[in-house]
Amino acid sequence: MATVFGAVLYGFGISLTFINHASTGGTDIIARLVQHSRPHFKIGNLLLCIDFCIIFSSLVVFRKVELSLYGIMALFISSIVIDYFIKKLNTSKLVFVITNKGEEISAYLVHNSPRGVTIVDSKGAYTMHQNSVIICALKDKESTDFLRRILRIDKDAFIIFSDSSKIVGNGFKVYD
Repeated sequence: MATVFGAVLYGFGISLTFINHASTGGTDIIARLVQHSRPHFKIGNLLLCIDFCIIFSSLVVFRKVELSLYGIMALFISSIVIDYFIKKLNTSKLVFVITNKGEEISAYLVHNSPRGVTIVDSKGAYTMHQNSVIICALKDKESTDFLRRILRIDKDAFIIFSDSSKIVGNGFKVYD
């Protein structure tokens, strides 16, 4: 049980370390260097491979099979936890706002929020009225405040929040 709980706590701690652009000074430096040249590899899997080599080396040198098995079990668990928390902490929102006050809302958002917006002219298929679609990428924690700002100007706006697993660009970092 100590192996399982220790691995979960270790995985959570490493995830927080990566999200905050830090390092523990161990094998995670090697994993980050490899990921820099091969960004499609998940950091948890890279740590799994690197740390597995170390555990296997200790098995060869010290011949402690039971300790090596505990280490491998902890390694697999922590790898899964790292990838899970990095994915969870990296989730953002993509917001679509359909409104007839697009210019007014976008001007307000640009001046009163940390995010930029994109306006797209649209035509409602049911009503055939001209509208605007405002598109904005947000961090998860910004969505409530964003919604409040929009409804302050247009209570009839149609707003769609969609989870996004990866947004790349100004104000958004990529963690894999």
